[in-house]
Amino acid sequence: MSAEQFTVQSSSSLDIILIIAAAAFAVFIVRYLRGGQGKTARRIAISVIPIIAIIVVGFLLSYSFGSASTITVGSGYASVETPFLSGPGNIKVTSSEIVSAYVAQKGSGDLALYKVSGTNIGNINIGTYTLGNGKTAYVVSTKSTDLIIQLTSGKYVILGTQNTEALAASFSQNVYTLKNS
Repeated sequence: MSAEQFTVQSSSSLDIILIIAAAAFAVFIVRYLRGGQGKTARRIAISVIPIIAIIVVGFLLSYSFGSASTITVGSGYASVETPFLSGPGNIKVTSSEIVSAYVAQKGSGDLALYKVSGTNIGNINIGTYTLGNGKTAYVVSTKSTDLIIQLTSGKYVILGTQNTEALAASFSQNVYTLKNS
C-alpha cells in the first residue's frame, strides 16, 4: 500500500497579513502625528524603518503559521510535518512505539489541552501541549474529535483533520488497530 496524506490547514495567511499591515499603519500614523509640524526626512525615516521591519516579520510569521501541516500514514508508521514556527516539528511514529490508539474528543478531563508552544484558535491546535493528565502531547488538529496516540515514552500524539474518520481508518489499517475509547 502506498502512503496516504492528510492536510491540516491552520488560519488564513491573508487574515494575519492584513492584521499586521493594519497595526503597522496605525503605528506609523501615531508616530507621524506625534511629531508635530517640523517633520524632517530623518524623523520620517525613523518612523518608516520599524514599520517596514514589522511588515517583513509579519509576512514571515504569516507564511509559517498559514502553512499547512501534513500527516502521512504508511505501512507501519505515521509521520507529521509542521511549519517551523507553528508546530511541534517533524514527528514519525512507528507501530512499535505505540501503547494505545483511539478516537476521542479532546478538550476536557485527561484530554484537556494547555498550550506550551504553537497556536490555538478555536478548534485549530498545532503545537506542543500539556494534557489534563500532566503528559506532553504533540497536537496537529483542526477538529475536537481526534485520533489519540499514546506512545511508549508516555507522550501523546493527537491528530485531527477535516476528515478524522478517514485518518483513523487509514491509521487503524496500516499502523495500529484502534481500540474503543
